[in-house]
Amino acid sequence: MKFFTVTLTAAALALPIGTAHAETLKIMAADLPPMVNSDGTGREAEVVTSVMQHCGYDVRFELQPFTRHWASFDNGEGDAVMTVPTGMPMAGTQSKAYVSYQNGVSFLADRGMTSPRLLT
Repeated sequence: MKFFTVTLTAAALALPIGTAHAETLKIMAADLPPMVNSDGTGREAEVVTSVMQHCGYDVRFELQPFTRHWASFDNGEGDAVMTVPTGMPMAGTQSKAYVSYQNGVSFLADRGMTSPRLLT
């Protein structure tokens, strides 16, 4: 009987296991190239996609103009929303910040400016 149990267990382990299909999450995102491009690629999109795949989910981004994606999520569209200011009151549970932006200005040296002036 012990031999039969071991043989049956070994045979069961040798059978091909079907591929599990990941659930696809619809993520509301702002159209902000190069962070999120219209085809769902981009710096921030790559971070979110990688993390969600690691957690067993596929993602499909729905891009909208910046701030409209928040309103759409609040109106019940999508499973998640990204690029939301920390602490902004939104439905659901917020993650910790995963990307931080700092605005800046660049200018061409041949424009005659010796130092950039702060815009106020």
